[in-house]
Amino acid sequence: MSIEDISLSRRKALILSMAVAGLPLANMLTSCTPTKKAADVMPLIRDIAERIIPRTDTPGATDAKVAEYISMLLSDWFTKDEADAFIKSLNIFDKVASKAGELDYMSAADKDDLLIQLDNDGDEAFVALKKLVVFGFYTSEAAQQDLQYDPTPSEYNGCLTIEEVGNAWMTHGI
Repeated sequence: MSIEDISLSRRKALILSMAVAGLPLANMLTSCTPTKKAADVMPLIRDIAERIIPRTDTPGATDAKVAEYISMLLSDWFTKDEADAFIKSLNIFDKVASKAGELDYMSAADKDDLLIQLDNDGDEAFVALKKLVVFGFYTSEAAQQDLQYDPTPSEYNGCLTIEEVGNAWMTHGI
């Protein structure tokens, strides 16, 4: 069979090109469910992070820019599927907000109670967010400076008795 044997009328060519061009369009139309982006959930993440590590006499999560750290992870470190799944997992707060009116209108005590309840229930989305918040805070420059972390606080002397050391060994972890 040669090219001359294939007859393609203008009408068939137009139909074929519309079919080929229409496939991506049809796919886009079937998947037109609105999805949240990282920027959409940043106010929520910032609020939750500050409730997990509030500002006291030490800096809080906002001071340590934890929400910006999580945003960077979502855009630069997570794969698109992982970031989408993480953002989608935060819909637990949307469900609670619809029951309580709006998260913006919940009192601080109600928000704290909600986070305590999610923590006690072991909610996977909250646990993942909490891990990111804690890691982001303790690896931030603000926390390192304020908490005066010293990776080598003293020399090693293995011949000290526990009475001489006291509980100082606890400061270095076990």
